[in-house]
Amino acid sequence: AQVRSVFAPIGASSTLAVVLGGAVAEEVFFRLAVQDAFGLLGSVALCTVMSTCTVGLAWLPFLLLHATALGLLMQQGYGLLGTTTANAILNHLCLRRILHP
Repeated sequence: AQVRSVFAPIGASSTLAVVLGGAVAEEVFFRLAVQDAFGLLGSVALCTVMSTCTVGLAWLPFLLLHATALGLLMQQGYGLLGTTTANAILNHLCLRRILHP
């Protein structure tokens, strides 16, 4: 209900801009800064802890899988574009499902 109240009034193009901006910010931080400094495990751990604080422990298995998949994309050479694209698509699909149940 809280997500709907924030995103429903702003329209599709603004929602898309938020999704893309969020994906870029997350991936620059977690992949270029954290993963470079602390490796894959450090990146997965920090991403999971920070996300769990926001959405709750019920999402822990999904968050671990999500952070690991994005970290492995980067580690396997798909780069920031690959991880950002994957993150943006997932965020868009989740938000769309919340806004249009």
